[in-house]
Amino acid sequence: MQYTPKPYTSKTQMKMSARVSNMGFIVEDDASFPPYFIDIFLIEFHLGIECDGHWSHKLRKSKDPQRDRFLMETYSLPIIRFPKMKDCTLEHVMDFINKWDDSVEERKQKNLDARSKIV
Repeated sequence: MQYTPKPYTSKTQMKMSARVSNMGFIVEDDASFPPYFIDIFLIEFHLGIECDGHWSHKLRKSKDPQRDRFLMETYSLPIIRFPKMKDCTLEHVMDFINKWDDSVEERKQKNLDARSKIV
């Protein structure tokens, strides 16, 4: 699958998205979860990946816990953060997926319910 970045996507995010895609996962880049965007959304597992190495993420670091809490409470979307490319390994991604795999269908339904209230 060819990766086509959006104009505001960081190089770290592009590389990490390509790495996760090459691991065999279907991803959506810059996925919208109003009022936020998620760097990498693992569609099948309803999980988010944030690439915190980019300078803009470093500026927002103090707001990350509040943002992650909102995404979990509103969209049932767990977030994993990778501060560096080298941290994004298949083992770490699989551990994250396995941690949340038993609740994926329930979380997807809560996401649909939340999105229906927004529209």
